[in-house]
Amino acid sequence: MIELFSEDQSASIVLDIGNTLYNWTWKGKKILWFPYTLEKYSSSEKLAGNPLMYPWANRLSSEILNIDGEEFPLEGDLYRDANELPLHGLLLKSGRWVTKDLGADDFGAWHTAEYESTEMSEIIEQLPFIHTLEMTHRLDKDGVEVNLRINNLDDKSLPLSFGFHPYFSYENYDRDEVLLNIPFEHHVQTDKLLLPTGQLNFTEDFISKDTFPLNKLFLDDGFVDRISGKHPYFETNDYKVEVVFDDEYKCCVVYAPTSTDKKYLCIEP
Repeated sequence: MIELFSEDQSASIVLDIGNTLYNWTWKGKKILWFPYTLEKYSSSEKLAGNPLMYPWANRLSSEILNIDGEEFPLEGDLYRDANELPLHGLLLKSGRWVTKDLGADDFGAWHTAEYESTEMSEIIEQLPFIHTLEMTHRLDKDGVEVNLRINNLDDKSLPLSFGFHPYFSYENYDRDEVLLNIPFEHHVQTDKLLLPTGQLNFTEDFISKDTFPLNKLFLDDGFVDRISGKHPYFETNDYKVEVVFDDEYKCCVVYAPTSTDKKYLCIEP
């Protein structure tokens, strides 16, 4: 376990369960939803904290990756959605991350871990491209910054379609006390399997582009075309959490279940 501290904040990373940021507190308030022990989390199919979805984010339409006209069948114990579609990639709880750098300065603290796609790794048979991943978590006065660097070591182009799945907690609040803002121009239409149809609607035809309360609204929806200079956020009576998108992240998925035992919402780059 890696622990980072900065002013009124702390963050914890479990290296051997997907290099997952599983705890982030601000002034004693838990920002991330993680109601499990690490042992239980490791052995279950549950997701929490901020898992990396790699090499694909969300669900696929089949169990075959089609890359430049070549087919790569997916095999083994895949994470799946309720319709048995492959979901969220191959590295959710990988134990192959190793620490590359750990440090602190006057401005914050950081940890960098590396994943190598060697012949022994769980990803290489499914995605036969030799490459490494370097993920850095940095904690400073502004919050948590997560950077992922992919180093392609192969002689062919490496396809990229990854994302993150942060589970933000609102355990101590009612849904009408949680305000959400999704500043994207377009809402992605999906079919009954939640796969994109290729069609877009205006976001304002679906939800308000201004801040609105969650109330009874269920969300498992994609958005594109972020409004320049704005980023999605949610807020309670006590704090506001903004998810700052790098320009390379073109899509946003928002997942907000309504079950009383799932008091979280996910704003996913």
